Amino acid sequence: MKKSVADLEKFKNMKAIKPESNFLYLTFNDSLVYVYKDCVDNTIGIILKGGHGIDLCLSEAPGKIYSLDEDGYSDGVGGEELVMSLAQKLDILLP
Repeated sequence: MKKSVADLEKFKNMKAIKPESNFLYLTFNDSLVYVYKDCVDNTIGIILKGGHGIDLCLSEAPGKIYSLDEDGYSDGVGGEELVMSLAQKLDILLP
């Protein structure tokens, strides 16, 4: 939890990035995620690399998926999931 608070503190004056489908993003805790739309048009993030280096944490394990709202914030119910909100869009266009 202390790591999550420290990660969020760095971004206290920033807003999440609005998600675009088929792009890579860094989250507030430096996780690498791929964002796409599912078959019913929900915005989904799939974790490619967890930001804190501990793959066993459920919220940041590679391969895990999670929902994002229209503003780029994680739809998780706990405060620690806020670190999975989108902080930076990477300038890499994927097909």
